[in-house]
Amino acid sequence: SAGSQRRVAGKTCQEILSREESASDGFYWLNSNDTEDPYVSFCNMTNGGDISASYDLIFLDRNTTNFVELNTSLPDLSAFTVCFWYRAWARQLVFLSYATGNMTDAIMMFLSETGLFRFLVLNKQTHSHTGTYNDRVWHQMCGKWTDSDGFVHLFVDGELQIRGDTTIHGVIPGTGKLILGQDQDTFGGAFDREQSFVGEMSHLYLWNTDLEDSVIKSLSMHCKEYPHPGYILRWSDFSTGINGNITKRDNSRCVTKQDVLL
Repeated sequence: SAGSQRRVAGKTCQEILSREESASDGFYWLNSNDTEDPYVSFCNMTNGGDISASYDLIFLDRNTTNFVELNTSLPDLSAFTVCFWYRAWARQLVFLSYATGNMTDAIMMFLSETGLFRFLVLNKQTHSHTGTYNDRVWHQMCGKWTDSDGFVHLFVDGELQIRGDTTIHGVIPGTGKLILGQDQDTFGGAFDREQSFVGEMSHLYLWNTDLEDSVIKSLSMHCKEYPHPGYILRWSDFSTGINGNITKRDNSRCVTKQDVLL
């Protein structure tokens, strides 16, 4: 059937759906242009093959001008979970930073040169060595925190890598600025080129609750849009606000080993 194998790749998800009316949500072979080899991408057939939420952002080089700024506001947060997918070919990377008027690291997620993951909430840092993740393979990262118990947790590929040993309490104000790819040393600026993200990023979602560990584990199995209900921020919210040398590539190429089609 259309899209089920490399040799019968479809041009688009919508084309596959038009040829196979019974096609369901899942991963399909696509060949959207003649200059690229066929690739596997998730098709949301429930939404008629719409791909507005299926794209990757490619940060092509280290530069303080390369960042994505969220153009919508957030509510005050007394709990959150943020999950996204990335693949990188360097270390010393800032994935995201959320700053407010008096806190430059209200939320910040960072991979150091030595492989140390750092997760900051309300300007307080938790860190741990977690291995090598700049291997050009797609990885999922989730961070969560709640004021009620105060502990931060960081998961990589569904496995708990960091659990804070001290509690962090408070409320993260919703008046801040969320930026992908840079660390805000001042509100909305003062970026450091040597910490700028270089690689690919996809499918970032934010929930105003601390998701169960079992949910985070299940989210790591499939790289796709709309992974779990209840989010207050979705990946399509980042399709605008792109600055600098960043390419937006439609039809996400983010695929896990569970979804590789032969």
